[in-house]
Amino acid sequence: MNRVRMTVRIRGFQRWAMSWDVFLVGFPDRVTSVEQLQPDFRESPVGPVDEVVERLRTDCAVEFGPRGSTGGAVEGDTWSIEVSVGRDDPVKGVMLCVRGAGDEVLAVIHHIARTLGCVAIDCSSGEILREGSAGSWHDFQQWRDRAIGPTPNRGPHG
Repeated sequence: MNRVRMTVRIRGFQRWAMSWDVFLVGFPDRVTSVEQLQPDFRESPVGPVDEVVERLRTDCAVEFGPRGSTGGAVEGDTWSIEVSVGRDDPVKGVMLCVRGAGDEVLAVIHHIARTLGCVAIDCSSGEILREGSAGSWHDFQQWRDRAIGPTPNRGPHG
């Protein structure tokens, strides 16, 4: 599927569906960088799939489809996050596909990670996304706009 041509409707306007991806995973507390992971590293389970979906729904305002659905979304005025829990039970990780612009979305990402007891990995850089850091979010937005052109309703960094 060509992600550049696909569009998604967010709060009444069209956005290019190219996403900045963040993976949420259970890491030991002592790990501060992905380079510290040993080759035999095994993530800590996030939890049973039904429990993870319910925590995302009630604590993070993620809207899921009908019962049994493991894909959902949460939206702001200039951004959206597609949330994919997957069907593995227990859940081994959660993928966030972030679209749009603005730094407000970073606080939501960190809230979701804290709620699930996970570490957020910036898939573009491979680094842990720390509170107070934008990771590669700003670079992604600039790259996306050069690649496909600017879109309406940009925030201060988009």
